[in-house]
Amino acid sequence: MSIISLQNNQMNQILNKLLLLLRQMEYLVTDRNLTIVEISDGLERFADVPEDLAVGEDVRQAFPELYGMEDILEDVLAGNQDRFELKGIGRVGEGGAHLYFDLHAIAHHEQNFDGWLLGIEEVTDKMALEQTLVQASNEMELLVLALNKAKDYIDKIITSMADALIVTTAEGKIKTINKAAQNLFGYEAAELIGMPIAVLVAPSERHRMLPTVPQSGDEEWNGADMLCQTKGGCRLTVSFSRSLLETDIEGAGRERATGAEKSAWDFVYIGRDVTAQKRRYQRQAAQNTVNRILSEGPEVGEALVRTLAAIAENTGWDGGELWMVEPGPRLRRVDIWPKITPVNTDRRAKPFTLAVFGEGLAGRVWATGEPQWQLDGFESPPVVGMRGALAFPIQSGGEVLGVIVLCSVGVVEVDEDLLSTAAAIGNQLGQFIQRQRAEKALLLEQKKTERLLVNILPEQIASRLKQESAIIAESFNDVTVLFADIVGFTQMAACLNPIELVEILNKIFSQFDRLTEKHGLEKIKTIGDAYMVVGGLPVPRDDHAQAIAQMALDMQTSIAEFNAKYHKTLSIRIGIHSGPVVAGVIGIKKFIYDLWGDTVNTASRMESHGLAGTIHISSATYELIKSEFLFEKRGAIQVKGKGEMRTYFLTGKKKLGDSSDESDSEFVAHSGDVRRKESSQSTLDATRRLVEIIEDKL
Repeated sequence: MSIISLQNNQMNQILNKLLLLLRQMEYLVTDRNLTIVEISDGLERFADVPEDLAVGEDVRQAFPELYGMEDILEDVLAGNQDRFELKGIGRVGEGGAHLYFDLHAIAHHEQNFDGWLLGIEEVTDKMALEQTLVQASNEMELLVLALNKAKDYIDKIITSMADALIVTTAEGKIKTINKAAQNLFGYEAAELIGMPIAVLVAPSERHRMLPTVPQSGDEEWNGADMLCQTKGGCRLTVSFSRSLLETDIEGAGRERATGAEKSAWDFVYIGRDVTAQKRRYQRQAAQNTVNRILSEGPEVGEALVRTLAAIAENTGWDGGELWMVEPGPRLRRVDIWPKITPVNTDRRAKPFTLAVFGEGLAGRVWATGEPQWQLDGFESPPVVGMRGALAFPIQSGGEVLGVIVLCSVGVVEVDEDLLSTAAAIGNQLGQFIQRQRAEKALLLEQKKTERLLVNILPEQIASRLKQESAIIAESFNDVTVLFADIVGFTQMAACLNPIELVEILNKIFSQFDRLTEKHGLEKIKTIGDAYMVVGGLPVPRDDHAQAIAQMALDMQTSIAEFNAKYHKTLSIRIGIHSGPVVAGVIGIKKFIYDLWGDTVNTASRMESHGLAGTIHISSATYELIKSEFLFEKRGAIQVKGKGEMRTYFLTGKKKLGDSSDESDSEFVAHSGDVRRKESSQSTLDATRRLVEIIEDKL
């Protein structure tokens, strides 16, 4: 080897050592047999067995990592490669601390010496950093993998969700929509992305879906039932919940964005189709409302109008019509019910109120007695803007009594449950109408029966008879009984046919009945041409005698008016007596209210022993009314079955200032001239009554 080469080698050795020192490395030098010839200070801490690290020792004892590396070291010594490195050699020091170093081997040539220079570089901090970075990288890869799996998992969940999921921007524009939402509303995803979410909601509900800038505490709202519509226009009810999703991660935790920054928030809507549930509730509510209306017992017209509104409101229809079958027969629209605006007020009173049998929706239901659907294209003059309708009959026992039509501004779908509910309500209304009619007919018959009973019996007695089955008989101590008989009626009957005779008698007795009501008396009966009336029962009264006396005078006036009107010459004979009687109803068939007792017999005798055109009263009656009426004394007469009685003729009512009393002139009638006296007296009485009537009219 030349001197120049030797000098160069020495220079390289020096440079290599300087390089090691500059890199703060420890080093050692070995010969070709790997025997240590030189060691730097501080190298012991890198040796596997520090005691083996000494000059003259095999380097492989201290650094066993060099076992098996001899050929590589020879290549470095031969110049086949620049250096040899072992990286990341680890040692465990005192206290369990880890130490890492790199081993660098380069050729070392000196005079008559060939060997290796081994540099030891501590890389503990570097290794820790690399391990941290590797671990972080591994963790990041695991996290990314987990996120991807989570995204796939969430995507699968969203895709398979039965509920509709819609994500919108803060402005309400749709960003994401899952398959369930597409199926529910009938849209493809591409048709809705970028559209406002309000397109899925019925116009009347859209204001509730308007996005608002989120404020504290309003991140979520749940259970909001919205009336929505599908792409085809069908109505459905969706229960929405809404959550707020913050998309600006860097801004998390800051105050809520407002104004231009509000786009940092998205809304997540979860919707569940509750149409069937809502309809069940609506149908039940409608049925309950109808039951309540009918239980209140209103009139048929009011019940039907209220029912139409109740059904339409509770089942979500927009309008309704009520048609009723009238005599003829004909089907007439009697009421309409608007919900929103679809009422044509100009046509409400125009002649579009009758339906033709079998034509039109209402006419078909009338003809078939079956519910009918109009799924699209429904038109009705008073209720405009409708598309579909349902009509069902109001019927009972197969008879259609009316038709209810429910109409919608949206497309109508067949709902079998609603159909069943409507049919049940229709039958219920039909039974209600028939029951009301039956009750009215029964009430009418009852009133007729009661009127008939009251015509036969006094009202108080009739009421008692309806409640009691026992014999009704009462004693009355003070009553006045009147008997009246039409004089000459028997002879008149021989000259008239029966119809004419009954008509005359009916006119006279009808007037007597009106007088009975006028004076508050009780008619007992008529027998042929005889009329019997009593005062003072069944309701006692102190002026019973006065009322009967006035009744008798009015009966005379009534006969005089009848004669003047119909050109007759009838007269009436009246007898009156006062005293106690027994009154009541006996027997079980053909009830009649009657009187019993001597008072009745005496009153009858007063009539039969009286004179035509006179009012013959007993002294008992006279004593009760003598201060108020005018009389003529008849004196003592023989009365059949009673013997001698003192009687009077009632001639009129005293006027103010009249002082006449029983001192009036006595009426004398001898048996020889009775007929003559009766005739003249009748004429005088008739003339006197006629003069009184004329004076009253003037």
